[in-house]
Amino acid sequence: MLAHVMMAFIATFAFSIIFNAPKSELIYCGLAGGFSWFVYESVSFFEVGAIALPTFCASVSATMFSRRLSFMRKVPGTIYLIPGTLPLVPGSLIYSTMYNLITDNTEKAYEAAMNAFTASATIAVGIIAVFTLPASLFFRQK
Repeated sequence: MLAHVMMAFIATFAFSIIFNAPKSELIYCGLAGGFSWFVYESVSFFEVGAIALPTFCASVSATMFSRRLSFMRKVPGTIYLIPGTLPLVPGSLIYSTMYNLITDNTEKAYEAAMNAFTASATIAVGIIAVFTLPASLFFRQK
């Protein structure tokens, strides 16, 4: 699991460079991606066969991490949120959907498409759930 988290950190860090995140924030962007993948892997370990719960938990934690960092570092939260949710994007499921459609295996294509849609929708719901919380939960006014 540590290797997976490190690879998520490296991939998110590299994406943040392409995303033109400020150089001072690159490490934090990588941490956001590594943290979200750690949560995903941890919840996946206990929940067998489901994609929604681990993705939701990881999305919520990445959004909370991003909001907290944005207040601490005084930068927009999207700098951390977009790279933080990058490891959760269901790219392999979308690939499987297209591959199975091309090879005329519609049953497997439908299953992969539904899983990809579930993961994508769960990421969106997790982000929305945290952004509906008041900002005072993430920073203290002096």
